[in-house]
Amino acid sequence: MTVIELLTLLNQQGITLSVDGSDLRISAPKGSLTDQLRQLLVKNKAELIQVLSAAADNKAGGDHTITPLPRSPDAPELPLSFAQERLWFLDQLDPGNSLYNIPTAIRLSGEINISALQNALTSVVGRHESLRAHIVIRNRDPKILCDRVTDATILQLDSSGQD
Repeated sequence: MTVIELLTLLNQQGITLSVDGSDLRISAPKGSLTDQLRQLLVKNKAELIQVLSAAADNKAGGDHTITPLPRSPDAPELPLSFAQERLWFLDQLDPGNSLYNIPTAIRLSGEINISALQNALTSVVGRHESLRAHIVIRNRDPKILCDRVTDATILQLDSSGQD
């Protein structure tokens, strides 16, 4: 039986485990901790402590915390991620290729509140830097530069007389 299978079995019995230093703490409903389960706990104690400690570290942030890159007003450019660099490189090979663009048109009917639509788009663009980002070349290196938030511009096209 693997440790994960053991933890699943214990959970089904209402038995919970916790780690206190190098000790394994067991909380079980009366009569649910059989001799067979006790033997499995003793046999797998070290591995259970390791798995539960790792899970607690993950929950608390542990080593998996993603820290944002420091920003400087003097150098607002950021390095490209691997995915961004790959797309930039492909654009250098075939400039103007719109392979990754997804053009779309939306048919709306009824009255449209242009001001509310413009405010909503501006809000979305303000929350997501990737929608304001473009690549600049600094010292022959591509960098990401995010523009400041401005009001979104909506192109209006009335095609009501066309099929």
